[in-house]
Amino acid sequence: GDLRRHPHVRSASKIGIGMTDSDETSTSLSRKERSSLPRIEFRKSQRRDAVFYLAAFAAAALSWLVRLLPDLLVDWVALRIGDLSFLVSKSWRANVESNLSHVLDEPPDSARVHRTARSVFQSNALNVATMLRSPHQSPRQLLDSVRVTHGDWSILDEALSAGKGVIVLTAHLGSFDSMGSSIRARGYPIAALTARTTNRFTFEFISFLRQAHDVKLIEASSSGVREAIEWVRAGNVLCLLSDRDFFVNGVQVEFFGEETTLPVGAVRIARETGAIVIPMFTVRLGSDHALMIEQPFVVERTSDRADDVTIGMQRVVAALEGAIEIAPEQWAMFQRVWPVESGLAIEPR
Repeated sequence: GDLRRHPHVRSASKIGIGMTDSDETSTSLSRKERSSLPRIEFRKSQRRDAVFYLAAFAAAALSWLVRLLPDLLVDWVALRIGDLSFLVSKSWRANVESNLSHVLDEPPDSARVHRTARSVFQSNALNVATMLRSPHQSPRQLLDSVRVTHGDWSILDEALSAGKGVIVLTAHLGSFDSMGSSIRARGYPIAALTARTTNRFTFEFISFLRQAHDVKLIEASSSGVREAIEWVRAGNVLCLLSDRDFFVNGVQVEFFGEETTLPVGAVRIARETGAIVIPMFTVRLGSDHALMIEQPFVVERTSDRADDVTIGMQRVVAALEGAIEIAPEQWAMFQRVWPVESGLAIEPR
């Protein structure tokens, strides 16, 4: 049918990751509704100071410790840390249960949502353990740990051969960092647009591990977005996590049956550059990872920019919903994705 009548996307605007246009009016959620989604401002991290070196040292030391310990022991400890975090992090737990209630279509205080939320904390802890192992893994080992269960690597190969770059559309699902590392292990330059949504130490700690296999990190600032666009235009891979509107400047969509906003960066950059968008997601399978490589799509560039974005966002929503439904217990999203009716959403600091 006509994608323009797709129910999941109500409207579109030119607003994207840190970019606005004065000649168009945002038709996203109302100001009151959007105020209940915590805003995360662009914050360019100041590197090479005491916090940076302390975080890098801690990441390197823990990585070596994990390498020396048996995998079964490391995973057991990670699971217990996940359990502890679930018990003591009341604000995070409330956010996760709120998100899962939309996915599972059950009240946030239901037993099923509660069990699934605990699994999210456990999965996230296992993801950190996987990241700590990764600096000591060879490209071959990384590729062997990622098993393609849907689609094929040829989808990415053929898209890159077109020379216009590729945008990997993904979510905070499973060990999503393993996907980026595996793409780099195949020899493709890859960058990820990232934002500091946690304290500075944690951000630097995670960033240090993410760059272990030469995955380029571009911080989401105005200059960073321009850098990301040039990176794509050079024929490279750009990875965008698109399951939460961190900067509250996305477009209004119907996501799992409820209105919220999602970031429009993947669609806007694809329209601007002609890059091919490939939805790719991972879910954990024991110590390995299942990789789903979905069918690619392009965002047309017609005279009706808003309509182009609307159609592109329909595909984004469909891809995200399909992936998260497969393993909601691995959707490691600790900020609220949907607005709440009264007051501000609980936002851990």
